[in-house]
Amino acid sequence: MGGITQRAAAALPGLTAFAILTAVASDQGGYFRSTWGWTGIALAWVGLVTLILRQRIGLSRAMGALFAVAAGVVSWTFLSALWADDGSIAVREGERAALYLVAVIVVALISRPGGALQWAGGSLAAASAVAAYALARAALFTGARRPDPYEGFHLSRPLGYANALGIFCALGLVAAVGVVAERTGGGRGAAAGAAAVFLAAALSLTSSRGAWIALAVALAVLVTVSADRINVLASGVALAPAAGAAVTACLLTRLQRTQPPLATATEGRALAAGIVMLGVLGAVIVPRAQPALARRIARIAGRLPPPMVRALPVMVAVGAALAVAVAYVLIATGASTRAAYWSAAAREIGAHPVLGGGAGSFARFWAARASGVGPVQDAHSLYVETLAELGPAGLALVVALLVVPAVLLVRARVGWRRPAAVPAAAVAIVAGYAVHAGLDWDWEMPAVTLVPVIVATGVLAAELRPGDARDLGSGARLVVAAVLVGLAAVTALEFLGSGN
Repeated sequence: MGGITQRAAAALPGLTAFAILTAVASDQGGYFRSTWGWTGIALAWVGLVTLILRQRIGLSRAMGALFAVAAGVVSWTFLSALWADDGSIAVREGERAALYLVAVIVVALISRPGGALQWAGGSLAAASAVAAYALARAALFTGARRPDPYEGFHLSRPLGYANALGIFCALGLVAAVGVVAERTGGGRGAAAGAAAVFLAAALSLTSSRGAWIALAVALAVLVTVSADRINVLASGVALAPAAGAAVTACLLTRLQRTQPPLATATEGRALAAGIVMLGVLGAVIVPRAQPALARRIARIAGRLPPPMVRALPVMVAVGAALAVAVAYVLIATGASTRAAYWSAAAREIGAHPVLGGGAGSFARFWAARASGVGPVQDAHSLYVETLAELGPAGLALVVALLVVPAVLLVRARVGWRRPAAVPAAAVAIVAGYAVHAGLDWDWEMPAVTLVPVIVATGVLAAELRPGDARDLGSGARLVVAAVLVGLAAVTALEFLGSGN
């Protein structure tokens, strides 16, 4: 019985990541308020059970810093109701932020030493399951499809927004590289090889340029911060052939055409069968090809001058930064409606330069002053919108929420277990999310935001070195339990009040 209990406890992180991400993504990405309620209650329940049953729970100062930053974001969001034109909207935004704080606390509680792979694996499984569903829905029911009023034939369900599904799949691909690079044996490499095929195919059918940019930046960060770059490069190369073939097959179909001739049901079924076969091929090839590729890349690197090898991570990082800068400039100066959104947000910043207009105020500001584009809820940039709504202090807190876990993970790299690809992948996932959040409303899609929250927090808690953590006593457990109950109640206001 004890062995079964230990195995269940060891599997809990991965199961939690998979269950929460899959469920929230399936409920329209968690965009609507009622989703926050049941998600917050479910997470709090897991946390409370852990506090009661687990004998030893260790939390480090690093986790304390992350808790403090997340709590600061929640508190400042709620406080903005005092100066917002509509305080109820600010309270609603605070409820969503409270969900993220609940996730940080619960993930830290249930994480176990050496269990970083569980968080990455659970997130990868969730992303691939959602991608498989989206592909099946698009390919197998092609004959009965009708274009979405907003997304056309771009792949968007179940999240409901193509760009959100795109970045969700992109972050899953980063996790796949990390899982393969860990070389833990068993079927994990094969599963990641198959998952990458579904994720890449779904990403291509979203037509999300921002997601591709974020993926490129995340992979560059993964190579740069990894303690074993050769192994990471070999994993990416091993995943590329089957995933690339799936992308090519998707781009050659007519699933996204808005004008006749549209894709037929036969073409959709053929594409579905082809993706499944490529998934099987990826499962067979990746775990066998990765070690051989790593040896070959190591031989090539051994022939290069040492200064060139040392300069490679710097060149990769600079290239990624330039790509992001160019993408942002093109969007800001091009024909994209984002330029209009950002311009309106800049005017709100000018009107409220110190405290901002209050959480959720951009939609009212846009409706009152902008014209020609139609109603808009978000500025399509986490940073621009946060500065407009919460002022410089709010922006600093949100940026810190992204930077703190990444910095803490990089600082802890000396103690990483080799090849330690999953901790590096956690940093890369945060980086990819940070890039894409600057181009879209990812913060308002909990399914997307919970990926870096869960993976980064879980990996950070799992990669503690001996002596870094302090055990929670009974008094501290009662305080944490009270906080969880309170936060769950906050996130569930609409859920309970509407009778859902």
